[in-house]
Amino acid sequence: MSVASPSLSSLSSPTGDQPSLAPGGVEATAAAGIATILLRLHDRLERLEEALDESWLAWLEGRGVDLRCGPLDGDGRLRNRLLSVLLIRTPVPAAARARWSDVALRIALVDRDDALRGLCLLALARRPGVLRCCIDREARAALRVAIGDVFERLASAAAGGRAVPSDVAAWSPMQWACVGYFDWLSMTAAEDRLHRRLLRSALPMRVGGIGLRRRRAPPERGAAAALSMLMEADSAWPC
Repeated sequence: MSVASPSLSSLSSPTGDQPSLAPGGVEATAAAGIATILLRLHDRLERLEEALDESWLAWLEGRGVDLRCGPLDGDGRLRNRLLSVLLIRTPVPAAARARWSDVALRIALVDRDDALRGLCLLALARRPGVLRCCIDREARAALRVAIGDVFERLASAAAGGRAVPSDVAAWSPMQWACVGYFDWLSMTAAEDRLHRRLLRSALPMRVGGIGLRRRRAPPERGAAAALSMLMEADSAWPC
C-alpha cells in the first residue's frame, strides 16, 4: 500500500505538456480548466496532512512519518516521505490525467470537511428512505448539522423512499460518508487511484465493516441521478 507521490512537474496536462493559456476559443477555456485542476491538486498534495483522519497517524508513524510533532511546513524531507508512504508508487498515466476534469473527481481535491459532507450527501441522495425513517432525534440532528440546509430539501423528497432498518437509520454522518465513499468508487475508474487514495485517507482506516453493512441499505437511485437531484436541490456538490 505504500506509494510515492507523483512528481508535481508531471501533473501538467493530459498529454504531459504544459497547457497553453493563450486567449480565445474552446482550447483556451479547456486549458484554463486544466490549470485550475492542477492548482487544486498541487494545493491538496501540499496540505495532505490536514485532510488525514486521525486514525492514520499511528500507521504512518510506524512507517517513519510522525505527524504528531506538528505541521510539516518547511520540512520537505518529511513531506516527501508522507507522500511516498500514502500515495502510489507509479507514474500518473495519461488516461488518468485525461479524466481529471470529471466532476466526480472534484471531491478528492476539496477540504476534508467538504469531502465528508459531499460523501454523506451522495449516500443519502441515493437512499431517500433513510431520512424518512430517521426518527431518532440524535441521529437526525447529527445529519442536519453534517449536511446543512439541504437536509430539509432531501427530507421533503423522501416520501416514497424505501424503508431501512432502524439501526441503519441511526447511523452517524461518518458512517454515511463511508457508505458514500463506496458509492463514489462506482463513479471512478481504475486509473483514478491517486484520487481514490486521497479521498480514502480522509476516512477512518477501519470503517467498521461498513463495506458489508451498507448492503442493508442498497441505493435506490443511480449515482448520476443522485447528483442531478442534489443540483435541483440547490446543493453544490461536492461541497
